[in-house]
Amino acid sequence: MNETGVCPLTASTDQGPAKLGLRANPLPLSRENQFWLFQFAGWSGWVLIQVLRDLTFVPAEYIFTRALIFALSALVGVMMTTGLRYA
Repeated sequence: MNETGVCPLTASTDQGPAKLGLRANPLPLSRENQFWLFQFAGWSGWVLIQVLRDLTFVPAEYIFTRALIFALSALVGVMMTTGLRYA
């Protein structure tokens, strides 16, 4: 205990995340940037899942062609969802 009668080990001086220099939003992305980030991540993930699925039962000589078709389909999806966003 110190002269004020408070134990320095248990005294609460916690100032929360501000004490550590943390902000509430560590990745400040505008809504526009978030849209494009999620577009890229979502459609890329869709293509990846389709290709991984096809690796299980499609002959190897068709995988590249099917991946191109999935990529083209994803581009059409990007155009459609972008059109919906700005319509």
